[in-house]
Amino acid sequence: MPIIRSLTNVGAGIEIAPTALSTTPLGSAGVWTSDPFGSLMVKRLVGTVFADQSGTLKFQYSFDNVNWYDLSETVAVTASTIATFDQEVFAPVTRAVYTNGGTAQTVFRISVSSSPI
Repeated sequence: MPIIRSLTNVGAGIEIAPTALSTTPLGSAGVWTSDPFGSLMVKRLVGTVFADQSGTLKFQYSFDNVNWYDLSETVAVTASTIATFDQEVFAPVTRAVYTNGGTAQTVFRISVSSSPI
C-alpha cells in the first residue's frame, strides 16, 4: 500500500502535489499501484525505482479517475539497477503502476513525485 504525503488535497482521492512511496517487496508478478495524482497543476512525474528483480513501471492516464486509458508510458526496470524517470503528464489524472517479473523480490523501493515544471 503506498504512503501518500500531500501538500494539497482536491477531494475525491485525487492529490495535487503528492509523493507516493513504497518499500514493500512484491511477489512473483506482483503489482503496486499508486493513488491517483491530480494532474491539472502537474506537468511531470519524477522519481526513482530500485528492485532486485526486473519489472515494468507504467504511467496510466484518466480523464475521470475511473477509466484508465490505453494511453500509457512504460519504463523497463532492470534487476539491481536504479531507474530514474521524468514522465510528462497527459491527462487530468495520472497513476503509476509497477509490475514485478516472475521472481519474488526481496528489495523494492519506489518514489514518485509530482513536479509543476
